[in-house]
Amino acid sequence: MFSEYAYFKYQNTYFTVCGNFEILAYSSMVLFSNVYYSSALSNVKEQEIIQTFESSANKIDHTITLMEQSAYNLAQHGLSLYLEHNKSHFEKAELKQN
Repeated sequence: MFSEYAYFKYQNTYFTVCGNFEILAYSSMVLFSNVYYSSALSNVKEQEIIQTFESSANKIDHTITLMEQSAYNLAQHGLSLYLEHNKSHFEKAELKQN
């Protein structure tokens, strides 16, 4: 005993449910994309921070190595001047001329 009205009402309800489902599906996709890309962006930024930190750490290590080498060279020159002074009994003024 379905009349056209009941069938039409059935079709209306179906399309309303279908329209609500489309909104729910689209909202779910947007939410998933937002969470997924937010996580991916966080990972990319984390990797950039790690690379920047490692690069800075390497530059600092290199600078410290150069400073250590300079200190060692200075100590070696000081030692050689001290040994030369003790061996030949030069005066300090004479060492400055060399």
